[in-house]
Amino acid sequence: MREDDQALPQAENGGGGISLGYLLSVMRERVLLIIVMVALATSIASGFGWYLPNRFDASTTVQIDPRRKTVSNMEGVVSDLKADQTTVESEVEVIRSK
Repeated sequence: MREDDQALPQAENGGGGISLGYLLSVMRERVLLIIVMVALATSIASGFGWYLPNRFDASTTVQIDPRRKTVSNMEGVVSDLKADQTTVESEVEVIRSK
């Protein structure tokens, strides 16, 4: 019989569980194996993620109708605009682009 095949120590409260001290000692003994397995799993998952195709691409098309150049309610459009610096600069850029 090997040393690893010893009976598992029971919890001190009389229950049938394994003690926390025993679990920590097993983890300390196997720390290199745990690190290698985590690194291997992370590498495999990263590799799959790297080589999978991008599935979430988006594109859009904006269609502008050049025939209609009039605004039906100019006062309603202009009255909603605030007279701050950002709005004025934006309107100036729109006018320059025409």
